[in-house]
Amino acid sequence: MTASPYLEVWLFGGSLAVGALGYLIVTFWCEPILQFHRVRHQVTSDLIYFGNAFCTSGENLDDAVMERRRANRRHAADLVASYQRLPFFYRSWLEHNEENPSLAASEFIGLSNTVNWPEAEPRVRTIEKALGIGRVL
Repeated sequence: MTASPYLEVWLFGGSLAVGALGYLIVTFWCEPILQFHRVRHQVTSDLIYFGNAFCTSGENLDDAVMERRRANRRHAADLVASYQRLPFFYRSWLEHNEENPSLAASEFIGLSNTVNWPEAEPRVRTIEKALGIGRVL
């Protein structure tokens, strides 16, 4: 018994539609979410790594402090870029969980201009809360 030619056409068309739908979901939903989580992981890692890269009053800015400042600016740019690519439902989920990557990005810019830990600590706490990463320092 052979399959009808119409059935073969429907199966072929259905396979193409399912494949295209899967590609669109992965490209426009899964990849941006994964990228956002990568950025958030890098932020957490660098907050810990550069945790002691602050000057006490009167010290000169050393290489670690300058590297921290560059990393903070990069994180601000990456957070905004990855947040803009997130699908609407995931942004809603973040808002529901009281996470605010845009606030964290603006705090990273402020943190990059901060040299002393007493001035930086409130910004770090705001970043931790805005990204939902818990206390890292």
